[in-house]
Amino acid sequence: MENHREPSLDDLSVFLAVCEASGFRAAAKRLGLSPSKVSDTISRVEAQLGVPLLTRNTRSVRPTEAGRALAARLSPLLAETRAALNDVAGADQQVRGLLKLNVAGAVMVDILPPLIDRFLIRHPAVRVEMGVMNAEQRAELRSMLRGGVATELTVQVGEWPGARRC
Repeated sequence: MENHREPSLDDLSVFLAVCEASGFRAAAKRLGLSPSKVSDTISRVEAQLGVPLLTRNTRSVRPTEAGRALAARLSPLLAETRAALNDVAGADQQVRGLLKLNVAGAVMVDILPPLIDRFLIRHPAVRVEMGVMNAEQRAELRSMLRGGVATELTVQVGEWPGARRC
């Protein structure tokens, strides 16, 4: 009986689990399903594709040639799908992107290295670019801040004209 409806990703994951575990019971245990549910799922996938994917006997379950070919192509695709879903699920929880810092030379040499190292250990998806402000740029910044506040570390959005890149 041919059915041209495509199997779901969940059903294909069950098929791969059976191939990897070499049996319905082991796959069922790994997936938290009953062996009969796993067997029904495999029968449904085979019916949908119109081809047997597994050879079953009382002692073992082995993929047919078509089953081996399907498993070989599906395995990396489903692994990548799982990785992509995990990345998306964790995207809100992970700090990522580019952090640009323009600092005085003394800050860059004496203060920042251990701070940046600890920050990057906690946030490995962040890239850091540092620029060194010269004395003229620091004086310009002080005048922009009104009141002559001395600053050795500044956060700025956008480019700082003339800052050197390290």
